[in-house]
Amino acid sequence: MKLHEHLPASHISVDLKGETKFQIIEEMLEILDKNQKLLNSDLALEDVLARESYLSTGLENGLAIPHAKTDGVNGLVAAFGVKKAGVDFE
Repeated sequence: MKLHEHLPASHISVDLKGETKFQIIEEMLEILDKNQKLLNSDLALEDVLARESYLSTGLENGLAIPHAKTDGVNGLVAAFGVKKAGVDFE
């Protein structure tokens, strides 16, 4: 598997606007939806938020990797974003 096949430049934002982890997750999914990578954006959001409520994907040093298995996509998809001010992912 090659990362560039799943994370093209159009899936990257270096200026996320959200102020909460939920807003950031929504914004990241909007990037994927805009690039026609979501089959069902509502289901994808529901599944990522459910996964996040089970156990936060926040790591350390300002890194978080929100993710989930979902039928809202048709295969592996990825987005990358930077929030310069940071967001608490617990």
